[in-house]
Amino acid sequence: MTGTTTVESPMLATYFNNLNALRWWSKDTIAVVTGGNKGIGFEIVRQLASQGVTTILTARDENRGQQALGALKEDGLDVVFHQLDVTDSKSIGELATWIEARFGGIDILVNNAGIGWSSLPNKVLAAKEVLDTNYYGVKNLTHALLPLFRPSPAGSRVVNVSSMAGQLAVVGNNKWRQQLNDEDNLNEEVIESIIQAYLKDRAEGMNNVLLMPSQELLEAYGNYTVSKVACNAHTRVVARDLANRKEGEKVFVNCMCPGVTNTAMSQNQGHSVEEGADTAVWLVLLPAAECVTGKFFLKRTDRGFVYIEEAFAIDAQSMIPEK
Repeated sequence: MTGTTTVESPMLATYFNNLNALRWWSKDTIAVVTGGNKGIGFEIVRQLASQGVTTILTARDENRGQQALGALKEDGLDVVFHQLDVTDSKSIGELATWIEARFGGIDILVNNAGIGWSSLPNKVLAAKEVLDTNYYGVKNLTHALLPLFRPSPAGSRVVNVSSMAGQLAVVGNNKWRQQLNDEDNLNEEVIESIIQAYLKDRAEGMNNVLLMPSQELLEAYGNYTVSKVACNAHTRVVARDLANRKEGEKVFVNCMCPGVTNTAMSQNQGHSVEEGADTAVWLVLLPAAECVTGKFFLKRTDRGFVYIEEAFAIDAQSMIPEK
């Protein structure tokens, strides 16, 4: 990690120049980014801070978080650090208490922390480890920080960094797929029932939940896929439940896919982290009049939750981690 400033892409530079006239944020705007010490999370922190947003970089590892903070501060960016393990309720509570004491509240939450796989040999425990970070971590942190969102004419923003792997086309059971796509009746109980069915599959060596092209891909990415199906569904539930807030207290909740990005999770394949972070930053900084809620975005485009053709064009086989 160095303090060298990353060169922004022409697309980002044009976007930010055009956005200056519609800027709703200031240095008093507070953003929290989880998993901000590396990869896409680090780049989201860098881009938000470079636009003048006071950004809280969180990371599970204190030393890595401080190193990332040092690199950003060398570039003159207004970033602060706080340790956070999204799988630990105590850690979540400590972050919320600290934010309230130091800043009085927040305006932006980017749930970026995530893992692709687990090294645990037990299949059920491995699945739970991925779900604890990618779904329960997002869910628990969001619920803990929602009371801290401050009233604002521009509205508050929650962006969940998810994946097109979580499209509903991968859910093999028609009943579950329909329940997940029933926005009016979707709830956390439905999400939990599908997670428990998947964990039962893992325990019994079955596959009743997912449509995966091979057993090898199921073993490598089944846990990740289910966690992102759940994350996407959770996004819709929270967005719907907050949709009727009055003007000045709106919270816009969306999820997005960064695409295959050149990070460790993608075995260093794919496009740049600048491009991977682009849609998340775009969603966070949209003018209030252009904001929507409860949507899934890929390349700044609402793609829905059911079927995303690009997901089937990815050579996932080449990204299976070596054992």
